[in-house]
Amino acid sequence: MARSSMPSIASMPSTRSAGQGGLSAATLAGLLWACAAGAASAPKPEVNFGEYLTAWVSASSTLKSRTPGRYDAKNAFDGDPATAWVEGAPGTEDAWLSVLLDQRIQLYGIVLRPGYAKSLKTFRENTIPGRLSLDIKEVGEEPRWLLIDELYYRLEVVSRRGQPPRCASVAKDPVNLSPRLLLSLAPGSVHALRLSLEALPTDVHRPRYTDLALSEWTPLFHIVDEEHEELVKLPSPLTSPLREIAALLLDYGPERTQHPERLPLAPAARLDSFFEMKLPDLPDWAREALHADFREHEAEPTQDAFTQFGKAVSAHFFERFITVQSLEGKGHRLIGGPYALRREVPGVKPRVEYAFVFPVLTLNAAFQVTKIELMTSGLTGENCERSLPAL
Repeated sequence: MARSSMPSIASMPSTRSAGQGGLSAATLAGLLWACAAGAASAPKPEVNFGEYLTAWVSASSTLKSRTPGRYDAKNAFDGDPATAWVEGAPGTEDAWLSVLLDQRIQLYGIVLRPGYAKSLKTFRENTIPGRLSLDIKEVGEEPRWLLIDELYYRLEVVSRRGQPPRCASVAKDPVNLSPRLLLSLAPGSVHALRLSLEALPTDVHRPRYTDLALSEWTPLFHIVDEEHEELVKLPSPLTSPLREIAALLLDYGPERTQHPERLPLAPAARLDSFFEMKLPDLPDWAREALHADFREHEAEPTQDAFTQFGKAVSAHFFERFITVQSLEGKGHRLIGGPYALRREVPGVKPRVEYAFVFPVLTLNAAFQVTKIELMTSGLTGENCERSLPAL
């Protein structure tokens, strides 16, 4: 797609009188932050999260197209991964989407489909988010940072004559189109959200187009009853299987170390001790560092695998992006946030070595755990430690 030289920046919704679906004073106050990036006077697109919550969205820029609305910000909220918001400013810095809500919510997570997920072709050809940060705002308060995290993808090794092998391309692998689920154990009360995106560096992926894309962004929330200051439990805006996966993890998460049995185990499931798992492509120094990290979280080789998981690994499934990988009707694989292991190697030319280890939960079609394991990408070369593990 060609880049637009003149970005179109969406802005504030028009206000209506009270009693006619107009914005409350509190919501109007939230506009000041949501539009602080210099929005124009045109109305913002309106989106709905189910029948319970209305929002207005704006973006740092939008790629122009001959087809009206083709790359608009609201495409990231329509539930269709074949559509996307595509930014339209030169370069890929300061790309963001903001959401202004018509009422206060308690945010407990988000779901993303990063990139242009219409197909592997459109995904690989467009710029892909590599790093995300989320800011939230409550009326009358300063914006505050909620999270910042990396997104990981399946990469492929590129070898050129006379050069060492390196992971310098996003693989043609359907796992890269998978949704990314993030759950929080410390929900925030918010009226407005802003998601900032940074592109994958070009030494990892050099796309055909420099326009950064996002196919889906869904906030997970409870409504706040303003009069009684209580949470109103509503059906999740998630669709199956993400709804069941989120419920499983949230039920297990808050007291995971005290009640490891809450994680539903499938019949005949095999769970090995983390200290005995074989990772042949992991250097000895990284294995020792990983075990030291386990012990720091009070996991010991004598404990059963559930307890080890609860004390050492399950934190990597909260406040971090989980890749939800479909196993073609046979269940799902949840790839948690990685252990990033590093060491400094002294010498005439000092260097730093890295190894990334991903905790993985495999679920059957009934959302029972059939396997808990640790995995690496198995790829060798520069940047390859950042690749998601393969099937």
